[in-house]
Amino acid sequence: MSSGTLTCYTTNQLLAQFSEFDPIVRHWAAQRIAGMCATNSAISNAITPQIIALTTNANPWVRSAACDALASLKTAAALDALVARLGDTDVWTRFKAGQALNNLGTVTLPKLTNIMSAFVSNAVDNPLVSINWNDPCGWGNGYLSDL
Repeated sequence: MSSGTLTCYTTNQLLAQFSEFDPIVRHWAAQRIAGMCATNSAISNAITPQIIALTTNANPWVRSAACDALASLKTAAALDALVARLGDTDVWTRFKAGQALNNLGTVTLPKLTNIMSAFVSNAVDNPLVSINWNDPCGWGNGYLSDL
């Protein structure tokens, strides 16, 4: 499968790709949906609430793909859902939520206290001494440091 293959998929088929094992497929599906929303406001109005709802899905792959799509959509409507994902148990979901918040820019200012709290909660006490083996490179907080 390639990113070009996804051009003939419906939005429901693309959303189904959010649960695929391969993170590249999930990313391509998220980018394709974001592209469809950028060119068609009716699709955007219909699918954006669905994507926001997917940020609470039981499957961490679906949650991270939803955050990935929201990063490209840059919609302020997703602010609360993205901030909530900063405390996610899945590192990649936290990373994608941080990336999406970073893309929102100053819209995030009302939630800055929540974002800072999540940053501190996800950090290790002393990174020179201890390593969080679930996130050894600190990806979960990576984009939050750019806000």
